[in-house]
Amino acid sequence: MVTQPQRVGDRLRQNLTQSLLFGVLAYLLGYVVTVVFVLVDGVDFGGEAGWVKVAGWVFYAAHTVKMEITGFAGDRSGVRTVSLFDGFSELTSLTDAVPEILYLLVPIVVLAGAGFVLERRVADQAVTAPAAAALGASVVVGYLPLAVVGQLFFSHTETGLGGSVGVTIAPELVPSVLLVGLVYPLVCGTVGAVLAHQTTPSSTADYRP
Repeated sequence: MVTQPQRVGDRLRQNLTQSLLFGVLAYLLGYVVTVVFVLVDGVDFGGEAGWVKVAGWVFYAAHTVKMEITGFAGDRSGVRTVSLFDGFSELTSLTDAVPEILYLLVPIVVLAGAGFVLERRVADQAVTAPAAAALGASVVVGYLPLAVVGQLFFSHTETGLGGSVGVTIAPELVPSVLLVGLVYPLVCGTVGAVLAHQTTPSSTADYRP
């Protein structure tokens, strides 16, 4: 007997908690893998920022987000952006021990994997391809909040002369929200879930329109 496919909205509501969990886990796993890569690359954590924030910069850079450097002295200030993968030497001391492509693949692979596993986890329910795609994209509900919180957490400020001069380094805010929080989880999560749907053995037999 063929089960009637669920509507997209119903499927998302029923699996909202799992979508949230998988989005959070994907963000944390991506960051942890980046930390390992940075350590293997031999970065010098002697500065005030420390390895936690430096690894965060690299993690956001892997989502193609640039670092914003804001310098201030009294009432004057200036802002410029730096792409870590175009000039590692300025903010980090990464070497070539870990190829750049591996850093860039971390969020893609982790998010696609999250969408894939999430779809397989609830594969006992009848589902159409659009519903599968929506389910994969739903990891955004867990990934987006952490992307915003992370942008704030990874911000680093150093001051001197009683705080009258200093510099703040942080991932750019808008790209952090749009790219890290929305584009990457929506696109990669969808791809992973659709792949899982297409490779489910019963998908062609039970889910015919």
